[in-house]
Amino acid sequence: MVVNLKARGVVFAAPEEVKVLDIEIPEPNPNEVLIKVLYSGISIGTERWILINKYKGVSYPLVSGYQFCGIVEEVGSNVPSLHKGDIVFARSSRILGNIRPMWAGHVSYAVVNATQVVKVPEGVNPMEASLAVMPAVPWHGIQLTKIYQGDLVVVIGMGLIGQMAAQLAQMMGARVIALEILERRKKLAELYSADIVLNPLKDDVESYVRKEKEEGADVIIDTSANADTINTSFNWIRRNGRYCFQGYYPGLTCIDLFLPHVKQIMFFNPTDCEGIDRMLEFMAQGKLKLRPLITHQFNAEDAPKAYDLMLRQPEEVLAMVLKW
Repeated sequence: MVVNLKARGVVFAAPEEVKVLDIEIPEPNPNEVLIKVLYSGISIGTERWILINKYKGVSYPLVSGYQFCGIVEEVGSNVPSLHKGDIVFARSSRILGNIRPMWAGHVSYAVVNATQVVKVPEGVNPMEASLAVMPAVPWHGIQLTKIYQGDLVVVIGMGLIGQMAAQLAQMMGARVIALEILERRKKLAELYSADIVLNPLKDDVESYVRKEKEEGADVIIDTSANADTINTSFNWIRRNGRYCFQGYYPGLTCIDLFLPHVKQIMFFNPTDCEGIDRMLEFMAQGKLKLRPLITHQFNAEDAPKAYDLMLRQPEEVLAMVLKW
């Protein structure tokens, strides 16, 4: 099998230093495929923490990125399920050399074990598919927390994870109140993700919640990681309600457990994701509205500009992809 053993990759060379460099990739073994990447999705939460060196286990230089979509170019002899030309999604790739693979999804060519590859359904835009981890993260949280038909769900924070959590909760039959202070995200949530969208700095959230359900919300999903908001939100949830910590909490988060104790609130703290294939099916069926939430697209060679925007003006970015 003859393959190109060079690729381009987005390298975090040091804190807040991003470069696009030539990297070495291995020749695929019989159980792997070679994918020509079309789009890779930036996680503006996780990758920001990595880039500012506040994500545990970081060691530079590294190739980040944990979601991409591309075309299969080469197929290993032990891979009957995939064929050249298939449009696929994957989360990580193998690279060689002294640059550490921290998933290594931001590459122009990816060598991936076939068991880690998911076919993208017909009709799904590859750009949208490249962000499939984003709904799969709150989907995992929802599976743990459980949302039922008729539940009242409050989602705190309308970043991309919050938007996806709200849309998925609606799919489960819940009525969703979303909280967001940034006007652009608030408007997008009103259009695509929630039944009611409030600014917690201006609106009386508890009053709105009690109008919907006198006893309070059945479920609260926090994506903000803001301790003050979390503590205040315990006033909005009913007795025996369910609380999902869906944000990233890198430091000490001080929570007053008096109300959760009195109300017997059940806490869930999900990590990772699940159901990538199902999220892609939701996209194919038009149930997930992810495409209109993609606010920025950069050519991969301009990745340093993309990450600079993410660091310097985070309020401007909701979802971002790199085109290869």
